[in-house]
Amino acid sequence: GRMPFDVDGTGKAIAPPMIFAVGLNYVAHAKEMNKPIPEQPIVFGKAPNTLTASGSPIILPPEEPFVDYEGELAVILGPEPCRSVHRDDALKFVLGYCIANDVSGRSWQFERPNGGQWLRSKCFDTFLPLGPRMVPAKGIDPQDL
Repeated sequence: GRMPFDVDGTGKAIAPPMIFAVGLNYVAHAKEMNKPIPEQPIVFGKAPNTLTASGSPIILPPEEPFVDYEGELAVILGPEPCRSVHRDDALKFVLGYCIANDVSGRSWQFERPNGGQWLRSKCFDTFLPLGPRMVPAKGIDPQDL
């Protein structure tokens, strides 16, 4: 089940051109990773090749000995494009929410010279299982999940 796929059961497939993620966005996770709590969010990207359907196999790359995973809340934006949106209006652009598995190659991320290779560590094929369903945003408070 590679992307694009029907994440909400409506028959409409999603295939985003880019996926944005926020690292160390929970205090407990930063402490677990022995990292300082960042003053600003750590934003990184995942490429479309990482997307795969929930329950599909995750391909473990032979060159990456330390594969790790983190359960995440995926926020799906759309269908209208947005740019320079005021914080108070941000939730108006959320189409829905679903479960994501953020898979990482930790040796690429942390054990390389010059601070590691986040893009490489996060962008192996199948490193972002998503779904199995998207819950529409209407009536959901994401701060209460």
